Amino acid sequence: MEPVQGYFDSEFAMLYHGGNAITCETATTDNVRTSITTAEFRKVYEAWSDYRAGRVGRSYIVHDLGVQNASWIIPILREYEALTSEGVESALPRA
Repeated sequence: MEPVQGYFDSEFAMLYHGGNAITCETATTDNVRTSITTAEFRKVYEAWSDYRAGRVGRSYIVHDLGVQNASWIIPILREYEALTSEGVESALPRA
């Protein structure tokens, strides 16, 4: 179980059991677990730079891309943004 805090009001659990999905839950979801596929993550990640730059909003991700779990995916990507290629590049010293 991977604890993530900051964008959720409490501890956030992200579990990977293999395959192409992760399971998520928070203390406020009353142990209801949500399964999120890699396909949904990929859709949001492909729009991530436009989302972070303000060129597209959450509505685009939900309605145009058809992502049902945006409320889980966006905070996860924000939490681990430094691990993405864009995050790593922005952390490198400039010449």
